[in-house]
Amino acid sequence: MKNLSDLQVDFLNSLVDAVISKDRLAEIENLINEVIDGELVPDGDGLKLAQKKYIQPIKISNLSTGLKSFIIIKRLLELGNLRNKDVLIFDEPEIHLHPEWQIIYAQLIVLLQQKFDLTIIVTTHSLDFLDAIDYYTRYYKTNQKCNYYMSVEKEGGFEFQEIQEGLEQIYEKMVRPGLILDDLKYKLEDDE
Repeated sequence: MKNLSDLQVDFLNSLVDAVISKDRLAEIENLINEVIDGELVPDGDGLKLAQKKYIQPIKISNLSTGLKSFIIIKRLLELGNLRNKDVLIFDEPEIHLHPEWQIIYAQLIVLLQQKFDLTIIVTTHSLDFLDAIDYYTRYYKTNQKCNYYMSVEKEGGFEFQEIQEGLEQIYEKMVRPGLILDDLKYKLEDDE
């Protein structure tokens, strides 16, 4: 059985951990609140988002998929379900996001990795999202922990190849559709 001084030390350690955790989450919470500034409130039929701009809280099921992606992270943090060294997998998280929110989401992913020392796997087909991940990993000085891979055709199949220096190979592959559209645009302009 613990004596009073051991209990006091345990309490102080818990208090210090809570303060550190709150401080660590402040930047992440502020970023999430840029998109969904409001509270998640339990209701008889599930969670709702209560925001000042809405007359009544809105059921989470009635929100856009993009908002839900931010709410999932907000909820994981609120419930304390995200812990150091966890693994998160994001399969094309930018698909349902407004272009500005894609940039915020990329920053959020990088911050989560930094604050929780997570292993995060992200797939994307978005040049802007890839750029945002690249820039924010450099901004938050976590780029040394970041590895990039791309799929390449190999012997009738595909394999993932690690990109060692720069992202030029990935960008080259991702920019091709834009070049095709540019060619079409110039042909149309010439025909007019």
